Amino acid sequence: MNFECKGSGLLSKRIWTIIAAVVLGVIVLAAFMTTSRGEIPVRSERTRRETIINTIQTNGKIEPIQNFEAHTPGATTVKRLLVNEGDTVKKGQLLLQLDDAEARATAARALAEMRSADANIAAVRGGGTHEEVLGTQADMVKAKGELDAAQRNLDATKRLEQSGSASPAEVSAAETRLQTAQAQVNLLQQKLKGRYSPPEVQRVFAQKTEAQAAYAAAQDVLQNSNVRAPQDGIVYSLPVRQGQYVNAGDLLVQVANLSKVQVRGFVDEPDIGRIGMPSPDAPGRARSRESRLRSSCGARAPWARSRARWITATASCCPTST
Repeated sequence: MNFECKGSGLLSKRIWTIIAAVVLGVIVLAAFMTTSRGEIPVRSERTRRETIINTIQTNGKIEPIQNFEAHTPGATTVKRLLVNEGDTVKKGQLLLQLDDAEARATAARALAEMRSADANIAAVRGGGTHEEVLGTQADMVKAKGELDAAQRNLDATKRLEQSGSASPAEVSAAETRLQTAQAQVNLLQQKLKGRYSPPEVQRVFAQKTEAQAAYAAAQDVLQNSNVRAPQDGIVYSLPVRQGQYVNAGDLLVQVANLSKVQVRGFVDEPDIGRIGMPSPDAPGRARSRESRLRSSCGARAPWARSRARWITATASCCPTST
């Protein structure tokens, strides 16, 4: 009995101790918060105008503005390489030579065909070749002599018919001979004046036009077989080697003036409104001279629905990194 009363007293004392500790903790915490509330640091500054820069990240490439590319005019081989990649070249300097043996043969054949066409045109305009004209003139002299003889024979036969010494059949034969001689003279005159028909004349002129086109094409191939620099610059791409076989249209060399380049970057359609050129006085940036937007197919982001823009900025310096 005494033991139970003693245990109840201990439990009651422990509960009151816990309650007192909690109350004390609350009082201490309230006092701390009240004390520290008046010591919160506050920063203040004067109002001023500043530039807010909103940037976006994209990819692109640096490319030259004044660029020269040489392509193969026809299937051939690289005969000589006179420069290396990275060389500085002057305007008019010979860069490489292509094998032009076939082009020279083609040009020679085209020139021969063109001269043959000129001779045919002269023959058409003159009524035939010189030999043909001489032969026709000789035949004309004979035909006229025959015509005169036939005319005299007809006159004599008619006089004999009047005297009863010639029959009507002989007169008819003389008339037929005269008509045949006259027809021969008319034919030869037509040969001298208009030997060829209009379709034949058109064919001869068409042959000359075709020969001229072939010769011009061969000359163009010959001219492009010797590649020269059109401007001062640097050989920044040389994908061929000496003796290599190249097909028509293959890239041979690229030369550019790298003192002026442009940066071409890809920007998604939703970010176009945020694009602006940097200030000329902005530190660490190239002075911008020109900006333009170009349409481009194929979006990099799936939500752009294949709509995007290219931003091209022209700089007056040569950047070292993209």
